Amino acid sequence: MKKLYWVLIAIVIAVALAEGYALYQIPKSETIKGVLNYDSSIEIKPGTSFKLSLESREQGESKFAILAASESNDFTQFPQHFSLPVLSKSLANVGIYQLRVKVTHQQDVLFVNKGLLPLTRADLKQPLNIDLQIPVIPRAKIIITPSVAPTAIVEEIIQPTPMPILLDVDKLLANKRWLLQTKESSEAYIIFDMKKQYAFGSGGCNKFQGGYQVDQSTIVFNQFIASSKYCEQLMEVETYFLSALPKVTNWLVKEEGETLYFYDDNKQLLLQFSAK
Repeated sequence: MKKLYWVLIAIVIAVALAEGYALYQIPKSETIKGVLNYDSSIEIKPGTSFKLSLESREQGESKFAILAASESNDFTQFPQHFSLPVLSKSLANVGIYQLRVKVTHQQDVLFVNKGLLPLTRADLKQPLNIDLQIPVIPRAKIIITPSVAPTAIVEEIIQPTPMPILLDVDKLLANKRWLLQTKESSEAYIIFDMKKQYAFGSGGCNKFQGGYQVDQSTIVFNQFIASSKYCEQLMEVETYFLSALPKVTNWLVKEEGETLYFYDDNKQLLLQFSAK
């Protein structure tokens, strides 16, 4: 009888350990929460849904990878609350994240991110406020086709005007201190050494330097290094500035060579500068 008692005790302990190990093996997850906003009141049609995708780019990488996604979430009104579960092991304390949002109704895209701001690991632990905008649609023009019936009409999609060829890139970019345009006070700037294919400047607090490659419309920054001082009230602008540079793929100079724009591969404006 005593032997049977100890056998039962051993079985109970074994079962408890097995259950505990099974629970330990379950992957841990976190939930990213926040709200989607729009700058005016607007009626949302029934059947509208939204898609979320969390993307990350590790330090030294140039492209973002999708970590988690959620589709066909019911969208009812602004502000719209959202939550997105993601495996904890896929989140690192270093690197940059971005949350991409797309709101659709019957396959029509109604809203997208109003700029994809870089997020840190600490940002993901707090409720996020994501601003949306109506997506930019290419303009269309009406063309009358040369035919016997002059009423025949077709639509032609006008693609964005390509950059003029044979730009004097050196004249446009070199010998200028390009000051970053921000709402907050900042002394951030960038300068191009066209002969050495070398860029340097300041984020407002820390100095930085690195290489780049540029042609008539594209520009890619690489191998940037920066000092590591801390300046109160200046780090928010500097962090955004330095984390945005590796995402830049296109450039454009306007206003008679006095304003420089940097865009990402989705044609979203990332940075704007004025010449000094």
